[in-house]
Amino acid sequence: MSEVPYNYTISVAFDQGLNITLLQSQVIAAALAQPYIRIDTNADTLSIIFGGTLSAGNITTLNNVVANHIGYANGYIEDGSANGYILDVHNSLATGGGRGLRIRAGETLGDISFHIANHNNTFQIMEMETDIGYITMGKTYAQTLIDNGVVYGLDIEHTTGAVDFNTQHGIYRIGGVNVVNVAQALTNKTITDTTNNVSARGLVTTTGTVNVGSAAAPTTGQVLMATSGTAATWQSSPFSSFFQAVSIDAATTTTSTTYQLRLNLTTSSLPSGTYRIGWMYEWTCNVAATSYSGRVQINNTTTIMDHLEMPQDIAGTQWHQVSGYYNATSMSGIQSIDLDYATTTSGNTVGIRRARLDIFRVA
Repeated sequence: MSEVPYNYTISVAFDQGLNITLLQSQVIAAALAQPYIRIDTNADTLSIIFGGTLSAGNITTLNNVVANHIGYANGYIEDGSANGYILDVHNSLATGGGRGLRIRAGETLGDISFHIANHNNTFQIMEMETDIGYITMGKTYAQTLIDNGVVYGLDIEHTTGAVDFNTQHGIYRIGGVNVVNVAQALTNKTITDTTNNVSARGLVTTTGTVNVGSAAAPTTGQVLMATSGTAATWQSSPFSSFFQAVSIDAATTTTSTTYQLRLNLTTSSLPSGTYRIGWMYEWTCNVAATSYSGRVQINNTTTIMDHLEMPQDIAGTQWHQVSGYYNATSMSGIQSIDLDYATTTSGNTVGIRRARLDIFRVA
């Protein structure tokens, strides 16, 4: 039997690695017309030897076997002379579970399994500590700023391109958590830029933090008021707020023993609280054995002031002043406050002037 070799340049034809045992099984599986004998190599030449000359169709089949040959089951390693890398690791496994490069080194604390630096090792790019698994990326924030004038870091996911790096786009994660959302203590930091907006849920005190984050936004004129030792909400100022007043200076008279309305104050809708109601007026009565009668009522039901007085003498026209106040607790909503007056003797005249009513919140 005559031997017929079919020769290939190893560095060209087997650019995905050469595994002679695997290649031999692939040639045999091709079931070519001439018997397969062996494979020889000499320097950069590989010869596949058959027991006779192959047909043109068989040669095409053989060339396809060589072209599709992958020297290693999961890939191969080559030097970087062809592509510029010092070492090039390929994984050609087209199914799940394919792996790239495994480095197993060091079992003692402080052992380094992987270290990347610049050409003279003056700037550390990345370092992996073996025993515990610490990963250091670059330098510290402060040192990077000193060395370069710019803060460098790690951008895991760009939104568009490399231009995003120093603008901190992308997603930064540690242990599967977004770094930007991790609770962090801001200690001994001074914020001086007038464009910064700082939002806080609490206000510090000597005994703890008061929560203000649960309060609704304030309206004009409201103040922050404590609702407990640990919380506060925006509320209308309790003192001197919701002030309302009415007055009539002109003098009027009556000869009726039935109360006559002289002045009314109808409030706006009041929030619940304690309100101080005040009054003042001047009265007169120039008839012997006759008294002036006055009162202040809330909603025509609750009398908060009764005034019954006879003048000491009735010579000439005399005016007497009366004033006072009342604290109404748990008052709310719209309230109607009346100032009324009457005579105690029908037909005898009493008078009132400079009448005043006011209300404001005190608690």
